[in-house]
Amino acid sequence: MVKGKKRGFGGSPVRALLKKGDSWATLFRLSVIEEGLVTVLLNEWEGRRLLEAAGISLPRAAIATSAEEAEEIALRLGIDRLVIKPVIRAGGRGVGRWIGQEEERGGIAFAHNPREVRSVAEKMLGRRLATPQTPPEGELVRQVLLVEKLDLQREVYFAVLVDGRKGAPLIVASPQGGSYVEEQKQKRWIEWVHPERGWKAFSARRVAKYLGWDGENLPVATEFLLRLYETFCRYDCLLLEMNPLGANAGKGEPVIVDCRLFIDDNAWEDHPELRRLAQEEEEVLGPWKCLELGLSYVRLGGNIGCLVNGAGLAMATIDLIQRWGGKPANFCDVGGGADLERVKTGLRLLSRQPEVSVILVNIFGGILHCDLLAQALVEVVEESPLTVPVIVRLEGTRAREAWEVLQKFSELFEVAGDFEQAVRKAVTRARR
Repeated sequence: MVKGKKRGFGGSPVRALLKKGDSWATLFRLSVIEEGLVTVLLNEWEGRRLLEAAGISLPRAAIATSAEEAEEIALRLGIDRLVIKPVIRAGGRGVGRWIGQEEERGGIAFAHNPREVRSVAEKMLGRRLATPQTPPEGELVRQVLLVEKLDLQREVYFAVLVDGRKGAPLIVASPQGGSYVEEQKQKRWIEWVHPERGWKAFSARRVAKYLGWDGENLPVATEFLLRLYETFCRYDCLLLEMNPLGANAGKGEPVIVDCRLFIDDNAWEDHPELRRLAQEEEEVLGPWKCLELGLSYVRLGGNIGCLVNGAGLAMATIDLIQRWGGKPANFCDVGGGADLERVKTGLRLLSRQPEVSVILVNIFGGILHCDLLAQALVEVVEESPLTVPVIVRLEGTRAREAWEVLQKFSELFEVAGDFEQAVRKAVTRARR
């Protein structure tokens, strides 16, 4: 039984972190990721879509996949001032750097007419942007977001996240928002919400006042914050972050400038809105497509693509690759009860990743017979020849028969006799 915020939640390690002034990234890692809660990070456009569906107003915006389309959108919107943002699954774009042109700092640009919009989009699309929250090689920019630029009185920070160790939502607020909020050491508002009682209006009013809203704007801001919390609950978010949340220069009402949402991937089946995002996703191995296909996929920044069945074997594979000096490109788990089509899909998708220079297939066949699996791998490569070497280690039911199948196609696959040999082969190949 929770007896109150201070007594009920005062012992949380998150509180100690906040008092020390650790970054939001550290806070989120401790409270969510290290507690084993699996998340999907929405890009800003996807986050906007969900917020709008929840009835929250945002500045006008549109997304473009080419410079020509960006120019057409700017003409259609008829807005004098636009913000152009690269669409990637990471924050910190404002302080990012463009790979290959290190002198260019900042991933967000401004334009005053359609011609400028086209010029900026041409510079962004097809390039890789590295931020404090991406792998060193950055993320490829496939889309740009055009947003109406508003005049603001001030920028603040507001977030709701799950404190995994306490099993309760946590409100975090700061009167200072913006690009460097993670490094700020100033005092922050923290408040745990009882998961059954919810966040009450009087509590939201106190936060709104702390963030600087008063007078006739106080009830407006209170309602706005409550709606954000309701959205957090509605979509099973693990993090909902508004950074910055602005105060409009006109009337002073709250307006979302940038948003970041992490969704619990177990919520996939409960929300048709999320499945629609998968159908529209541009990325070959975007998080929504992976969920739709039954794959667990996480980019790790290396060049050895891993196709494994079962989370335990996947983690062991990553550990052994690193032990031998290699760098895994991903965590790709097709599931312990994977069927042949899922394995074939995983191999096809991995082969399309530009960072992958070698693929390691490491599968233990139980219900799924190894010889059938080997034949499936052969079919994939015969359908569309791969441009990278494939190292295969199969163990389990009918493994000997699988070996015989793959030996007939030695020009397509390198077969390894055991786990360690497979990893060493992959690491050696990746260094060439």
